Amino acid sequence: MNTAAAIEISPAATTAAPAATDKSQGIISILGPFVASDRKGRAWEVDGAYIESRGWIPDLYVQLKGEGALDAELCEDETFIGCVFNQLRAVDYTGETFGRAELGMQSDGHVVLEPCNDFTGFAIERGFTLLVD
Repeated sequence: MNTAAAIEISPAATTAAPAATDKSQGIISILGPFVASDRKGRAWEVDGAYIESRGWIPDLYVQLKGEGALDAELCEDETFIGCVFNQLRAVDYTGETFGRAELGMQSDGHVVLEPCNDFTGFAIERGFTLLVD
């Protein structure tokens, strides 16, 4: 039996409070640890999701507890990304969904999502500083 496929817990029950924001390190935590599944039913432990504290775009870094994101193509996996958005909704993000950032930003230990304007506003509310020309 594939136990990963059996993991169906409501987002509110799995969303841990984000770790404390550490702007001195240039990071704002958006999500705490959770478990996300992919299109093949595999469970992925996520340490959390964060944004850099300042920049042109508040890319969302989804940090995995282990590795394997590249081989599993998690940055393209709609099921995995959907789980991330379930967690974002649980912390009051109400905007549009968005997809992966450039392939060159992806790594084996994290998935990077490039936000839409709705998320930029959400990030600013959490302390993100938008750099402008």
